[in-house]
Amino acid sequence: MTGYLIDAAYVWLENERPHCRTMRDLRLPCGGKVDLAVIEDGRICGIFFWNAASDRSALVHLVTAAKAYLAEIWVLSTPAAVGELRGCLPLHVGFRVAKPGIVPALAMPATIGKPGVSDLLSLLHIYELRQLAATLDVSPSTTAVGAAGQLAFGKLRFMEMICEVLLERGPMPLPTKLEILRASRPRSVALPPVWGG
Repeated sequence: MTGYLIDAAYVWLENERPHCRTMRDLRLPCGGKVDLAVIEDGRICGIFFWNAASDRSALVHLVTAAKAYLAEIWVLSTPAAVGELRGCLPLHVGFRVAKPGIVPALAMPATIGKPGVSDLLSLLHIYELRQLAATLDVSPSTTAVGAAGQLAFGKLRFMEMICEVLLERGPMPLPTKLEILRASRPRSVALPPVWGG
């Protein structure tokens, strides 16, 4: 089912946003995941795939939390699931219905939001934030990087730079069982005991 929705999303984007770039499974600081992030001109549009078997309340909670980070939020669903979501989505969320081979039909338009620089910076991993901080020669705090980046490049250009960092992100490998075990051990177990004399 997800493959069908992915294909429909790419038909839609090719028709309406041919110059955008995309990335799959963008993790949000709220703990959710954007199925397909569409990046264009320093803005991120999030597309969430939904079918009738998915949890409707979890989707509503996720799109509400995602408003802080995404300029546009869309839910793409199948024709069979349209009735399930009618009247449930917040007003800022757009809704499209996927049909094979054609651009998904617009059921409800999305409101354009304006997440700021600090919102985009919160999407970066700590090592990505440190690389930006080193480039700007400031401390690796979100506030310092955001202020220095806007002073050096201007707000719009710096937001584009943050989006470029996101697009360069490769898929993070899952931690091994040994790495999980090491991270879960208390520090006192990892250090040898110190005996008084």
